[in-house]
Amino acid sequence: IGKLQNLNDLKLELIDELTDDDLRFLTELKELSSLSLKGTRVTDKTLETCSRMTGLKELSIEGCQKITASGIKLLKN
Repeated sequence: IGKLQNLNDLKLELIDELTDDDLRFLTELKELSSLSLKGTRVTDKTLETCSRMTGLKELSIEGCQKITASGIKLLKN
């Protein structure tokens, strides 16, 4: 997926096996503006990655139980 440079919308929902390490490629997607990780097991580490994505306008993390308030704060900066 990291080679799809023009990708702007990505939904990786309800994938129980999805980990933070699986999403290291996200910063390579310069055109990505919308990302849904609903119901996955990602943690604050993924939110840290997302915070460096300047084009990201929408992020859905509903049902991501391993995300904490500290992780959410990373997105506000």
